[in-house]
Amino acid sequence: MSETMVALALALDRVMVSFAAACGLHPTDLRAVLHVATRDLAYSAGELGAALNLNSASVTALIDRLAGVGLVYRVADTEDRRRVRVELTEVGTDIADAFDRHLHIALRTPEPTTIVSGGPDIAPPISSELNCELDQLVARLRCMVRPVARRRLRART
Repeated sequence: MSETMVALALALDRVMVSFAAACGLHPTDLRAVLHVATRDLAYSAGELGAALNLNSASVTALIDRLAGVGLVYRVADTEDRRRVRVELTEVGTDIADAFDRHLHIALRTPEPTTIVSGGPDIAPPISSELNCELDQLVARLRCMVRPVARRRLRART
């Protein structure tokens, strides 16, 4: 049983890594987006760090990176103004939804014995339809990031 679970975990990791790369993200960035997407209540930075097993400096850098590309935004906590919560933007939600669809395809594609034996390539290629959708999401991200980068550049000068 544990061999099967390990094989499935490795297969899921390969799917996540290939999907993250197709989106231009680091796998940890995708994991963070997926964690935030699965919760009704927004994560605090500390909760997200605990979920991803990251220290506070790493989770701060992660949130900065995700906010910088327009996948999440920070919201002040209503009960504790020292705490900041993280919520997905529309693009972040779209990426989480696209991953969900890709994962369903990936899990249906290989033969069950291939998954269990850890076959050569469990992560199927990303379909042309999903690839087109990802290209559109990445283009939306770039459009969102450029104005933010320009504002930051102007603020520094």
